[in-house]
Amino acid sequence: MFDFATCAELYAPVDKTPPTPNPSLWETEPSVYPQIPGSVLMRAAAATDENGVEYRFVCTAGGGHDSDWQNSVLYIDGGLRPGTYTYKCQARDKSPQQNRTEWSTEVSATVE
Repeated sequence: MFDFATCAELYAPVDKTPPTPNPSLWETEPSVYPQIPGSVLMRAAAATDENGVEYRFVCTAGGGHDSDWQNSVLYIDGGLRPGTYTYKCQARDKSPQQNRTEWSTEVSATVE
Protein backbone atom coordinates (compact mmCIF):
# COMPACT_ATOMS: atom_id res chain seq x y z
CA MET A 1 0.00 0.00 0.00
CA PHE A 2 1.33 3.45 -0.90
CA ASP A 3 1.99 5.79 2.04
CA PHE A 4 1.44 9.39 0.95
CA ALA A 5 2.81 10.82 4.22
CA THR A 6 6.14 9.03 3.79
CA CYS A 7 6.30 10.09 0.14
CA ALA A 8 5.67 13.74 1.07
CA GLU A 9 8.47 13.64 3.66
CA LEU A 10 10.91 12.09 1.19
CA TYR A 11 10.17 14.64 -1.50
CA ALA A 12 9.63 17.74 0.61
CA PRO A 13 11.49 20.83 -0.63
CA VAL A 14 15.08 21.00 0.63
CA ASP A 15 15.91 24.12 2.65
CA LYS A 16 18.94 25.83 1.07
CA THR A 17 18.54 29.24 2.69
CA PRO A 18 20.67 30.31 5.67
CA PRO A 19 19.25 32.49 8.44
CA THR A 20 19.12 36.26 8.06
CA PRO A 21 20.97 38.51 8.48
CA ASN A 22 23.71 36.97 6.39
CA PRO A 23 26.54 37.47 7.22
CA SER A 24 26.00 37.35 10.96
CA LEU A 25 26.17 40.67 12.80
CA TRP A 26 27.13 41.74 16.31
CA GLU A 27 24.51 43.23 18.61
CA THR A 28 27.22 43.67 21.27
CA GLU A 29 30.80 43.35 20.07
CA PRO A 30 33.16 41.35 22.29
CA SER A 31 34.23 43.44 25.28
CA VAL A 32 35.64 42.89 28.74
CA TYR A 33 32.89 41.94 31.19
CA PRO A 34 33.88 43.65 34.47
CA GLN A 35 31.38 41.68 36.60
CA ILE A 36 33.43 38.52 36.00
CA PRO A 37 37.20 39.10 36.06
CA GLY A 38 39.02 37.50 33.13
CA SER A 39 35.96 37.31 30.90
CA VAL A 40 34.73 38.67 27.58
CA LEU A 41 31.02 39.16 26.83
CA MET A 42 29.51 39.20 23.33
CA ARG A 43 26.05 39.04 21.77
CA ALA A 44 25.15 38.16 18.19
CA ALA A 45 22.33 40.00 16.49
CA ALA A 46 19.29 37.72 16.58
CA ALA A 47 18.86 35.85 13.31
CA THR A 48 15.62 34.52 11.86
CA ASP A 49 14.78 31.34 9.99
CA GLU A 50 11.56 29.34 9.71
CA ASN A 51 13.37 26.30 11.16
CA GLY A 52 14.87 28.07 14.18
CA VAL A 53 18.45 29.27 14.70
CA GLU A 54 21.60 28.31 16.63
CA TYR A 55 24.69 30.46 17.22
CA ARG A 56 28.40 29.78 17.46
CA PHE A 57 31.17 32.02 18.78
CA VAL A 58 34.78 31.24 17.87
CA CYS A 59 37.97 32.72 19.30
CA THR A 60 40.33 33.16 16.34
CA ALA A 61 43.29 34.67 18.23
CA GLY A 62 44.54 34.83 21.81
CA GLY A 63 43.73 31.31 22.96
CA GLY A 64 40.19 31.89 24.21
CA HIS A 65 37.36 29.37 24.05
CA ASP A 66 34.73 28.55 21.43
CA SER A 67 31.07 28.24 22.36
CA ASP A 68 30.05 25.34 20.11
CA TRP A 69 26.50 25.60 18.70
CA GLN A 70 23.99 27.01 21.21
CA ASN A 71 20.49 28.48 21.24
CA SER A 72 21.50 31.71 22.98
CA VAL A 73 22.71 34.86 21.20
CA LEU A 74 24.81 35.62 24.32
CA TYR A 75 28.24 34.14 25.06
CA ILE A 76 30.66 34.87 27.91
CA ASP A 77 34.16 33.48 27.52
CA GLY A 78 35.68 33.15 30.99
CA GLY A 79 38.88 32.08 32.69
CA LEU A 80 41.01 34.25 30.41
CA ARG A 81 44.50 35.47 31.21
CA PRO A 82 45.54 39.06 30.43
CA GLY A 83 45.87 39.52 26.68
CA THR A 84 43.95 40.29 23.51
CA TYR A 85 41.27 37.90 22.24
CA THR A 86 39.59 38.01 18.84
CA TYR A 87 36.14 36.53 18.11
CA LYS A 88 33.70 35.98 15.27
CA CYS A 89 30.16 34.61 15.29
CA GLN A 90 27.96 32.62 12.94
CA ALA A 91 24.36 31.40 12.82
CA ARG A 92 22.84 28.25 11.32
CA ASP A 93 19.31 27.04 10.94
CA LYS A 94 17.93 23.91 12.57
CA SER A 95 16.86 22.30 9.29
CA PRO A 96 18.42 18.92 8.38
CA GLN A 97 20.78 20.87 6.08
CA GLN A 98 21.97 23.18 8.90
CA ASN A 99 22.46 26.11 6.52
CA ARG A 100 25.07 28.53 7.85
CA THR A 101 25.47 32.25 7.48
CA GLU A 102 28.78 33.80 6.54
CA TRP A 103 30.94 34.75 9.54
CA SER A 104 30.61 38.13 11.22
CA THR A 105 33.49 40.56 11.26
CA GLU A 106 36.24 39.68 13.73
CA VAL A 107 36.42 41.88 16.83
CA SER A 108 39.07 41.96 19.56
CA ALA A 109 38.87 42.65 23.28
CA THR A 110 41.77 43.09 25.69
CA VAL A 111 41.63 41.53 29.15
CA GLU A 112 43.78 43.41 31.69
